[in-house]
Amino acid sequence: MFFTSGEVIRALARFRDCYDPKSASLMLVGAHADDPHAEPFRQGFISRFDERSELVRRLSKLDERARRLLLLWHVEAVPVAQIARRLGISRVHCYRVNRRALEMMMDDAPASAAALA
Repeated sequence: MFFTSGEVIRALARFRDCYDPKSASLMLVGAHADDPHAEPFRQGFISRFDERSELVRRLSKLDERARRLLLLWHVEAVPVAQIARRLGISRVHCYRVNRRALEMMMDDAPASAAALA
């Protein structure tokens, strides 16, 4: 499913695109089923389900630091300097961890968590 780091990055960037609840109440979802704007999920929630589940599966194979770095960087768009401070590593090492984690998430990359150390 992911053959290049660009595909992984695009999937990470889209990870939360489809979920945007209009209300915290589950009762409102059923009450306005005929109104497409009342649904809690955006268009693409179902069609990208496989992509999101594959992304979660691959993220789960990474160590905690690499997973957190990818989510902060690509999903939440946190600046690298802040990520480095939060993780207690240098900015340069953030780039290394990011690159290695993306490589591990591609289909043709070896699944070795030791490569992130």
